[in-house]
Amino acid sequence: MAAMQAAARVRTAFLVNLAMVVESANEQILPAVYLFVGSSLHATPSQLGTLTLCRALVQTLASPLSGILGDRSDRRLVLAAGAFIWGVMTSAIGASHSLHAAMAFAAVNGLGLALLVPCCQSLVADLHPPERRGRAFGLMQLTGAIGGLAGSVFATNMGASAALAAAGWEGWRVAFHIVAAVSILTDPALSPLPQPAPPLPSPPPHLEPSGILPKVEAEALLAAQHAQPQQQHTALAVPSLLGHPHAWEGEEALSTGAAGPHHLAHLHQQQRRDAAAAAGAARGDGNAPTWDGDGGAGGGSGWEDAEGSEDGASKKRRRFRRKGLVADITWVLRIPTFQAIVLQGIVGCFPWQAAVFFTLWLQLQGFKSSTASMITATFGAGVAMGALLGGFIGDRMARRLPDSGRIFTAQFSVASGIPLTWLLLKGIPSQAALATDPRAYSAVLFVLGLTCTWAGAGCNSPIFAEIVPEDMRSLVYAFDRSLESSLAACAAPAVGLLAERVWGFTGAVSQDSMEDGVLRAKNAAALGSSLLACMALPWTACLFFYTVLHFTYVSNIKLQNSGTDCFVALAGVDM
Repeated sequence: MAAMQAAARVRTAFLVNLAMVVESANEQILPAVYLFVGSSLHATPSQLGTLTLCRALVQTLASPLSGILGDRSDRRLVLAAGAFIWGVMTSAIGASHSLHAAMAFAAVNGLGLALLVPCCQSLVADLHPPERRGRAFGLMQLTGAIGGLAGSVFATNMGASAALAAAGWEGWRVAFHIVAAVSILTDPALSPLPQPAPPLPSPPPHLEPSGILPKVEAEALLAAQHAQPQQQHTALAVPSLLGHPHAWEGEEALSTGAAGPHHLAHLHQQQRRDAAAAAGAARGDGNAPTWDGDGGAGGGSGWEDAEGSEDGASKKRRRFRRKGLVADITWVLRIPTFQAIVLQGIVGCFPWQAAVFFTLWLQLQGFKSSTASMITATFGAGVAMGALLGGFIGDRMARRLPDSGRIFTAQFSVASGIPLTWLLLKGIPSQAALATDPRAYSAVLFVLGLTCTWAGAGCNSPIFAEIVPEDMRSLVYAFDRSLESSLAACAAPAVGLLAERVWGFTGAVSQDSMEDGVLRAKNAAALGSSLLACMALPWTACLFFYTVLHFTYVSNIKLQNSGTDCFVALAGVDM
């Protein structure tokens, strides 16, 4: 049984990462062929940015739909539907002969892409315990970055293909059709995706080193269970959980107990109620918190003070009670840690959306399309390795500094991006010996990608999995993606508008404009200045918002660990 469950988890993880590869490739092919799309559709930088905005805006608005569907229906069907939609719309963009038609198809493409990421993130959170989630999210970002890298290099070189041009085909259109075909072929692979059973959580800090309840509380809990014969199913589960020396090491460790992990998962609410009452009685302090057993968390954790009497639970009700979709959404939006991460993400995602102009900027610097694609590929390689590295560092920092390690990881990552961006966009081009050396750009872009990608896998995604119950993870990831991307969706057109209106970018983006060396150099400088403003300034604001997490995360995680994420709740939690 354990072997079958392990195989299902591996298969699920593989298919989730496969979906991320295709999704990221789909997102990156358009920015990679801006030069060729602009030449074909006679578009300016701001119009090309608006084309990306149409996709990103719909993706932002539709992300909550993914969370709602993911938490309330079969996530396999949600993923399969997303793959089919984005595949069809990608092909439609490749067939477009007007800018307005391409914008319409890009918008619908955003709907398909929106269905994927929140469900993938919630699946990854379900598949891994807290101490390994950073690496798991890092691996997911790594595979996504590999997909984006492959899609970008492939599309740029297809767009510049002389053989396709000689045959009368526009290479960028062929690239879109090929990626669309791969997306549609991914659809049947996602439909039979196994639904994972969530792993048992790691022991909260209130447990003894052995991973079990303190003796007095365990004995009181068992006595309470045996005193209630009508709840024999709970009495079966609790001894297996308390008696096993490695009860918190995961479902494999529990496979020899009287009750399997799936059975325990359905019983954890009753155990929390009984644990609170029994442990409180054993201590005799009269202040044991109680669980208001409707399966939700109120006021952050679902615990309430008994106020020193048997009917104390009826005297002081929760301040907030989950009663459905609207209540779930409101509950998530009220979490201070969620608010802080969203605030940093709103400004922190802006530079990454602006970075879609890197390939065009390198082409304006005078590099051939093939060379520009390879330089950009080093950035993608750095992003891929940095995501995995960030997850690993975040996990290590969380063990060393449980209350702030992940936050420090994110702050260092964001801070490193500011000087590196200036060096790339202004430092290297100003040095005659380096301005035409692709190795200089590649080195800086690789380090930028390697160090600026730690926040998501090392901090944000693992923290989200810790502050909400399992059945709300798709929802929290979806609303985070939606709210963070709300401003970031405007980054691409903002870069184009600033380049044109403030720094003097002239003319449409076309291969003909590349022939004039003076105009090309002027436009490269204008686009570089715009990119610097749209990357360095938002990252500076992002640093400030991460500081807020130092004041909210500890209290939120204590509330969640005290009653929502633990199979057996403990009395005496400091609220």
